[in-house]
Amino acid sequence: MKHNLYNTIIKKISADIAAGKYKADEKLPSEKSLAAIYKVSLITIRRVTQELQHSGLIYSVHGKGSFVSLQKLSASAPHTITFLIDTLQGYYALQSIAAVENALSERGYSLILKEARFDSALHTRYIEELDPAAVGGILIQSWQRSFDAASALRRKGIPSVFIGYPIFGKQFDYVYSNDENAFDEMFISIKNTGINKAAFVVLGTEISHLGSYIAASVLKAGYSEHSIITTVGSTTESRTQEEQRQAFEFRNSPHMIAYNQVNRFLDANTLPECFFCINDYASAGTYLALTERGIKIPDQVSIVGLSEGGDYMKLLTRKSISGMLKKTDMLASMAAKLLIEKINGATVNGTRIEVPRIWQNGDTLHKKYHLAFQRYSTEDDHDI
Repeated sequence: MKHNLYNTIIKKISADIAAGKYKADEKLPSEKSLAAIYKVSLITIRRVTQELQHSGLIYSVHGKGSFVSLQKLSASAPHTITFLIDTLQGYYALQSIAAVENALSERGYSLILKEARFDSALHTRYIEELDPAAVGGILIQSWQRSFDAASALRRKGIPSVFIGYPIFGKQFDYVYSNDENAFDEMFISIKNTGINKAAFVVLGTEISHLGSYIAASVLKAGYSEHSIITTVGSTTESRTQEEQRQAFEFRNSPHMIAYNQVNRFLDANTLPECFFCINDYASAGTYLALTERGIKIPDQVSIVGLSEGGDYMKLLTRKSISGMLKKTDMLASMAAKLLIEKINGATVNGTRIEVPRIWQNGDTLHKKYHLAFQRYSTEDDHDI
């Protein structure tokens, strides 16, 4: 008798969802309320909700309750999503993958990862190999042209959402390449604020292109040559495809080069009052090196990121870094939810989500997700 009642409740709630009584992403009544409605115990209702979750009709959010899955609008569509991404390495990629996986799993979808490795041929091959019968949709985060991919996906009838990368312009040299004295005023004004013990982290454009200007200005301001931390790097535009791929591998990524150089500086010198970082990659590597050592920002030392144009300075705090990480989560989750809406035939305005340049990805984040990353990485196509 109890078994029949249990199945009856499952069928009733399933029918209510199918009929639209409970809308997609709408919260169901609490377990206590459902127990009262159907005049059964909480244990029975918990078994019912577990079965509904297992079938993919609902999903649970800890501390908030159970919600109707978006996928219920199209039960016949494959519940597998492909995420095509240029690289599986680096903090930003790990953050995006984790946010997408969380958003999909909550709605009963599984994830297959494909790594293009900044290779246009591999990117095209993955698109061509997609099987509409096996994949419900695809998320793409890649430097490759989205127009060609979108056309191919439309022909296949596979819903897609593109997460756009920011455009990385050249750093400084397009503004200051003909002005050797451009940085004098900036660093003299820094010195005049009373900051006598500072470090200057130079990363990005070729050191020969820009580093000599910065070094000269730092020395003119009265700082020691030992306060200049130079790291070799190049702009995105100047890289060949292979150089770009290698640069974005975790150990060779620009922020990790800065991280290593700052660590060497800290090993040989006492802690300065402030680090002035020439571009965002330098700031990211500096932040990582300091926080790994337990140095509190900005209590013990400040990090100031100098903008591409050099026309303003921004004090970076834990709060601003945390806010940018939350924005990464939000955008990746938004992309996943938008794709599921498209799979289920919802009207969607646009198919592209622009992601702002986010570099403030701290060490805690990497430690949190590096184990998850290990299971994404196989010897072949990095599938799960």
